Amino acid sequence: MLTLCALLGILIIQSGFPMESFAAETYERRAAVPQSVSLAAPADVITLSRPYAIDGDTLQDRSTGERFRLTNIDTAESDDRAKCQAERAFAARATSEARRLLAEARIVQARPSGRTDRYGRTLARILVDGQDLGERLLAQGLARPWLGRRLAWCGSDGRLLIE
Repeated sequence: MLTLCALLGILIIQSGFPMESFAAETYERRAAVPQSVSLAAPADVITLSRPYAIDGDTLQDRSTGERFRLTNIDTAESDDRAKCQAERAFAARATSEARRLLAEARIVQARPSGRTDRYGRTLARILVDGQDLGERLLAQGLARPWLGRRLAWCGSDGRLLIE
């Protein structure tokens, strides 16, 4: 794939394609983004002084009150949004593990994406002693990758779809 991209790049350059006008055109299209879309640059890193896992994919820094939604994972629901008892139990396991990892951590940091979700949570990657919390929960089978929307955790028989 890399070789194909390199060959395509060479062909474009040799063809005399006017890259300057293409770059200017691309910039002009980006400048026309509606005002309601936030293009703020994300903060580099925020150190959380009192992190607490509300659930498997939501944290709060109790010293500031700021809430963070992990951008890279989805965990089961534990409240009235859970569709079966198995989902609630699975959610409790993910929450418990997230709380354990946070409690044992020397340093917890957030890498905000520069966006918030509909609940006002800052969308971010969370690092626990330099390791991505979402990746750790994925590796333990307690979460699944976030695909941009919530997927069902329960089958029609009330059993968990992920196990």
